[in-house]
Amino acid sequence: MIIRNSDLAFFYLISMIFLPSFMVVLFGGPLDVNSFIKYLDEMIILIMHIHVFYLVINQCSRQKAWPVILYLLYWLWSISLILMNSLPLFHLIQIAISGQFFVYFIFYYYLSAEGKCIFQRKLKKLLYATFFISMFFGFLQILFPIQFEVYFPVPTEIRGFFGVSINSMFSSRVFYADFLLVFMLYQAFLYPQEKGYRHSFANKRFVFYMLMLAFFLILLTGSRKELIFSTLILFFYFTKGNSKKIFVLSPVLFPVLYFLGTVFLNKFSEVNEVATSDNYVRLHIFNFAVEIMKDYFPFGSGPGTYGSIMSVSYQNIYQHYGVGDNILGFTGHGRGPIFDMYLSSSIAEIGIGIIFVVLLFYKIYRKSMMNKNSDIRIFYFLSISLILFLSIMTPVLNNWIGFLLIAMLGVYLVDEKKNSI
Repeated sequence: MIIRNSDLAFFYLISMIFLPSFMVVLFGGPLDVNSFIKYLDEMIILIMHIHVFYLVINQCSRQKAWPVILYLLYWLWSISLILMNSLPLFHLIQIAISGQFFVYFIFYYYLSAEGKCIFQRKLKKLLYATFFISMFFGFLQILFPIQFEVYFPVPTEIRGFFGVSINSMFSSRVFYADFLLVFMLYQAFLYPQEKGYRHSFANKRFVFYMLMLAFFLILLTGSRKELIFSTLILFFYFTKGNSKKIFVLSPVLFPVLYFLGTVFLNKFSEVNEVATSDNYVRLHIFNFAVEIMKDYFPFGSGPGTYGSIMSVSYQNIYQHYGVGDNILGFTGHGRGPIFDMYLSSSIAEIGIGIIFVVLLFYKIYRKSMMNKNSDIRIFYFLSISLILFLSIMTPVLNNWIGFLLIAMLGVYLVDEKKNSI
């Protein structure tokens, strides 16, 4: 049986989205740091990475090769850092893990026109099915929080509304909130591209209700940064296509923003107080990264040395800079918060080599701005902004949220001059 590229692309996307949550349920909560199983998701993704890379390199000789060139330059820079810093050669694996988003973009970008259309239809069904199923589990978590933890063994945080922050069927409330942001982006700017949408009031009303429902669910997750970004998505949705709408909606918009700001400050007052204090863990992580960047400028300490998965077994940098177990998480309770900040890890490990990542998204943005459809342009602007925004606080380019966004960026980017695989 021959698997079409669209089928393979959809299979990879399903694996990337549901593998982390499946592992948490299967193994009963956060994976022990000493367990071999903790690397299972990285190993499976690495296998997918190699397969996709083979497919692309094997057939992209006649294509515009700018993303492939950027990816190869990223590899050459990272390899030079391994040699320069005398790091173990198995840190080459970290290059593949950290740069896998390059490969996923290349694969989805180079899908054939027919393959992209098929994938887009499947993506729509996947997003809606995941949204409605997750909403069902989310309300179950609110109604029966104790019983819910038995079947989904992720600790429920007493934060947010109704005394619980919902994570639904996902492995964390942050993942759920991030998925809801992706769903809002799709609903606001990609769903309107459906045939017949602009002539149907029912469709427009459906989009509005889905956006409001997703926004309400983000409130229930108790995730602050996602709540802030969701208001930005709504702002662009309600004002798109006509700048005069901003002035028309101002009498309603500003009271709503004031109300949300008041709720945000009051409901998350304790959390916000910690986040703005000197005791905030992520602030220490960023400060360590800046210190490493200064000492190793402009090259960085090398792949797998700070905040990346391979650094679990490479303690030299952590010991030299006095990074404590409260940040690393090497206490039998899983990976610590240092593994949650992509930007900090990147500037410490590869230094100015992060320019290759920046150039990738800059090139995607420039090509998307050539699209005559304003909804598509807004989608790309907000999606790339979301990736950059989340990279400050999360490992977005190394988790399934980032892979989902990357797949969407690749599959909706139209380049009529290129061939396809």
